[in-house]
Amino acid sequence: GGEEPGTPKKKKKKKEEPAESDARAFLVRTLYGHGGRVWDCQPARAGSRRLLVTAGEDCAVRLWEDPPTARDETCETQKGDVSRKEKEDPVATLRGHRGRGVWRCATVRNPRGAETLVTAGADASIKLWDLSEYEHAHDAGSRGGTARGESGVGNACDGRLETFTADATPREKDEDEKKGRDVPRAVCLASPGVVFVGTERGALHEARVPTALRHRSTNEPNEPEPEPRSRGETDSGWVWRANLFVEPSGAAIVSVAEVRGKKEKETPLRGVRRLALGDARGRVAVLSVADGAAAATTLWSAQASPPRRLMDVLVGREGDIFTVVVGGEVALWTEQEDTTGDDKKKVAWRRDGVARSPFRQRALCAARRGDVFALGDQSGNVAAFDASLRDASMKKKRSGDHSEASDRGDRSEDAETMPLLAAERGAHGAHSVSFVEIRDAEIVTGGRDGRLCVFALRESSPATDEETRRSERRVEFELKSVAECEAALAAADDKTRKKATRAVAAARSRVETARAASLALAAPFRLECDAARSVAGVSSVDGARWGDAFSCSGTDDGAHTYSGVSSAPAVVAGFRETDFVIRDLRNQAELLRVACGGWHRPFSLLMRSSRLDGGAPNEPNDATFAFAFVKNGELTACARRENAGEGGNGGDAGAAWHARALNVWSHGREVHTVAIVPPADDSPDAPAGVLTGSEDGFVLRAAARGDGAGAFFDPAEVGAHVGGAAVRAIALVPDVPGGGLDVPPASEPPGSSSSSDPPSSPLSYILLTAGAKEVLHAWRVSWERASAPAPASGSGSGVAWRLRTSLVATRGSLVKAGHAEWTKGCGFVAASVESDQRYMDVAGFVPVAGGGAVALAATSEGAVSAMALVPRRGTKTREGIPGGGRMSSKSDRRTFSSSHSSFGWRAFADLKFHDRPVLAVDVAGVRVDGGDKVAVVAATGATDGALAIWEISDALPKTESIESESSSSSVRTVRPCHVTRGAHQSGVNGVAVRAVGGNAVGVFVAASGGDDQVARCEVFVVKPSRKRTEATEETSSFCVVSVARVAVAFAHSSAIKGVWLGPGTLPGTLTLATTSHDQRARVWTASVEAKDDDEKCSATIFLTPVAGAFAECPEPEGLDGFVDARGRTRIAVCGRGVQMFELE
Repeated sequence: GGEEPGTPKKKKKKKEEPAESDARAFLVRTLYGHGGRVWDCQPARAGSRRLLVTAGEDCAVRLWEDPPTARDETCETQKGDVSRKEKEDPVATLRGHRGRGVWRCATVRNPRGAETLVTAGADASIKLWDLSEYEHAHDAGSRGGTARGESGVGNACDGRLETFTADATPREKDEDEKKGRDVPRAVCLASPGVVFVGTERGALHEARVPTALRHRSTNEPNEPEPEPRSRGETDSGWVWRANLFVEPSGAAIVSVAEVRGKKEKETPLRGVRRLALGDARGRVAVLSVADGAAAATTLWSAQASPPRRLMDVLVGREGDIFTVVVGGEVALWTEQEDTTGDDKKKVAWRRDGVARSPFRQRALCAARRGDVFALGDQSGNVAAFDASLRDASMKKKRSGDHSEASDRGDRSEDAETMPLLAAERGAHGAHSVSFVEIRDAEIVTGGRDGRLCVFALRESSPATDEETRRSERRVEFELKSVAECEAALAAADDKTRKKATRAVAAARSRVETARAASLALAAPFRLECDAARSVAGVSSVDGARWGDAFSCSGTDDGAHTYSGVSSAPAVVAGFRETDFVIRDLRNQAELLRVACGGWHRPFSLLMRSSRLDGGAPNEPNDATFAFAFVKNGELTACARRENAGEGGNGGDAGAAWHARALNVWSHGREVHTVAIVPPADDSPDAPAGVLTGSEDGFVLRAAARGDGAGAFFDPAEVGAHVGGAAVRAIALVPDVPGGGLDVPPASEPPGSSSSSDPPSSPLSYILLTAGAKEVLHAWRVSWERASAPAPASGSGSGVAWRLRTSLVATRGSLVKAGHAEWTKGCGFVAASVESDQRYMDVAGFVPVAGGGAVALAATSEGAVSAMALVPRRGTKTREGIPGGGRMSSKSDRRTFSSSHSSFGWRAFADLKFHDRPVLAVDVAGVRVDGGDKVAVVAATGATDGALAIWEISDALPKTESIESESSSSSVRTVRPCHVTRGAHQSGVNGVAVRAVGGNAVGVFVAASGGDDQVARCEVFVVKPSRKRTEATEETSSFCVVSVARVAVAFAHSSAIKGVWLGPGTLPGTLTLATTSHDQRARVWTASVEAKDDDEKCSATIFLTPVAGAFAECPEPEGLDGFVDARGRTRIAVCGRGVQMFELE
């Protein structure tokens, strides 16, 4: 039975397999929320609740519901329609990472058995998140920024987040429908779950979270035992105690605040609270509210101001009450105890003084500590007053036979007014000052510009007669302007009356400003800004707390603090647009975020800890953060509790697992530049400072251990560039005459070296940071003594040092020059307004003769701009010199104020030769003519491989003209003294200049490295110019001659990115350090032998490699170094990280 030849064979049918429909993948859900790519997605569990964790490029970690039935239900519904997309809100959004994103997320079990989320990001930080707070579905979303309006929360436990929302006022049975419901005007959060509400109709109510939903906290000694209540709401809303107090006249309650005892750690009676109320009639009262009582008891009341002029009632930490009145007036009321004959104590508050702000603006915050009283107002001003003279003034006032009414009259106004100590106009620019606190001898302020500033009271030099006359003339001029505007208003018609009215108001405001300036000029002290920083993720700072009790770092707090005292607060609370945010600054993590609608509504903040507020030392380190606000007729209260450990000292194995971060010091982007701050003293274990600038626009600081272990501690942000411009280069300039020039000593014995015995380091520096969009900042960096050494510093000298930084001046060309819009068709076209130019490198110095600090900024358009740091017009400076001076003690005078609003940059010269972008610049001082004169030389390298040498001594502005010249003065053009074309085959990425010292007077070395992998050194000799005459075009008093050079080919296997020149260990030697993208750091010794005679100069130079190391930070871009007291050379390399090396 075979087939015929040629017959095509039939293909056998394959055996049919089962349908693959059951094995197909269907789209179950689509989750939207990340602002960039999602790098990781992992399942997680919070108790019995299933979650999905996603990590994204937007530096956020989001938690999503993962219901077990979602797969089955969605598979059936989406077989026919896979395009259906449903919007889902995340359970929570965890923020804290920075940089390029969060790469990975995973879950682990901590020693307590609880689930912990671990995230790792591009900022080199590993953060831990407690998932136990998301065990219950009704908690969803609160942390992510939306306070849900559910009727309650579940059973709470350690680390839980609680949120409750219901109607803002109680419903009355006999409520008049025509009048409607009462409107809340003020809220006071007494404890988590207990809120007092003051209303428009003068009623005070208490709202409590229902008993079944309230968390019982062990660190609230004032919290009464919950009892079921017959009146008020049920578990469907707040449990109300309505009408605890009703103002007899029905005046609105404008403020409610809780009054604590005189001593900061005093524990109030259990179940009893004291509240300070202010009403629209101008009266202030203190009420005692006991648990279970139907009404509050009035302890004390007084008339604080005329009707409709009392704006707010604030409370201090010592039982003080501050009443804020229209026009910048704040009265201080101190608590007094009077014992009568029957041994009954009566509590009262005595008016002990009035602080009248010279700026006449409404005060938003006030604080008193000891004899210093401080306030901040709505226009960004800060004023300090002397409260020590109030006792003598008030005794003198009470000795006269005046009635109570006359005591408040004009006759006693001078007697009760606190003397003005200092005033700072525009301390936060035009933004309101929303927070103030006095700590030791410092005044800490926070504003609606998102910045924290630290001011110190320092003695001010007396005003000169000319300054006084100028101030008086300004006041007289503004008064005449007011009279003219009032005359114009009287003659105005209906069309121009509105405009004339505004002109009168503006003229009167200018008069108040002129008077305030006159008072501030005559004040005996001044407020000097010692530190200023922007708080990431916060646009309005409304609260801050210090101390380990608010740190989530467990027991390892030594890496962030000095014996419990930190230079920066542990926690900052404020607003971010319409959200309320609480941030842990030490761990760079958000503790709470609530969508409340912004600060233009009644709200109350509570931050307490068991240790700082009356707890025993052996109690757990608990901290409570709570926030209440009114929005859309609803009252919402959120609370969060942190616990750093189960034991009294937090030293158990689980304490470290409650930390918020394992590493927080990093940028998250490429680190372009690094600078080392030399130690403050000559002790061998003194820490050094490390400053870094990155592509993310931030400048960070940290301290490095002095024992060579390479550990960093005490990390913090210095600040950010305006507009978020990338930081391309930084330069550190000692604040002494000649700082940054490394000028050798004037005279040395034969055979000695200027670098063999390093001089003692100054304590104050000027930090220059430059970057994209032609942004140039100046910062004050200074060492200050701390109370005790940091545990992580390894210091055994008994002296602790920490870095303090503050912004001094800012310059930025964020807008293109000559930018304009043009019309096209029926509309207009606007070009990009951002500058295309950038500063590629920066070098700085303080002239030997004194004067302002000078910055040399290399630009991408081929020029180098020389700018001087000068005081702005009208700024009073010490000794008239804005630069130079060593600050070694409190009695020493800094040569310019640290207030960033008082100084600016003035360009005085342009160094022009290159027609390609200048990539590198450096500057040094060289002694010439027998050591009597100092020549300032600079070196620049461009992308075409050219190396130019400049002598700029004659271009420097004179000391006496620095303050008089304005920014519009003519800019001088400087030409190079020497040019080496083709010094490198391609771009010159780094240059360094330094004088040789020793017997080689007038000799300096310029080192460079480029893309051609060549390390190059060239020797130059500087001599007085003999060709300079009136008829010549010579632009310098000195001439520069190249006498020798050496180049090492293939010094690295990739492009050389950073070059540093330091002192050598032997006479006539220098230390050269280079780094490259090959992740190598190499050290060389440059030996120079120079011969000088009247006819000819000659020299020889040799480069000898002495050390090398592998840099663990990828893609190194820059390096810096210094020589410590023991002669050790320490080098820092930066790239995608920072690493410190030590050369024995």
